[in-house]
Amino acid sequence: MKEQIILNITQEMLPYLDNAQLLQLQKVLERNLWNVEITQNSDKADMSGLGNGELLTAFINAKRIEGCSEKTLKYYQSTINKMLSDTEKHITHITTDDLREYLAECRTQHLNNKY
Repeated sequence: MKEQIILNITQEMLPYLDNAQLLQLQKVLERNLWNVEITQNSDKADMSGLGNGELLTAFINAKRIEGCSEKTLKYYQSTINKMLSDTEKHITHITTDDLREYLAECRTQHLNNKY
């Protein structure tokens, strides 16, 4: 559970820190949480209890409320569905590295199809 919390924190900090800073943050969190016991509060909703389809629907609905066009929403939905079928992981277990690898593969395939 600690590892997942550390992963969640570092992923949320990705837009604000460079790779060296993220690595240092991860080390600090691991060191400070070494002897800490963490238990899950059963009162809170567990996102992993929801299926990928339900989480994707919630995401699309949130984007619709934010004002995204239907064309954009369809693009998001089809792109995310393809990625989910290719990775075969629950959304809550997908890491930044998983996304980077997937996008690199898509780019390679696109370039190969182009020539």
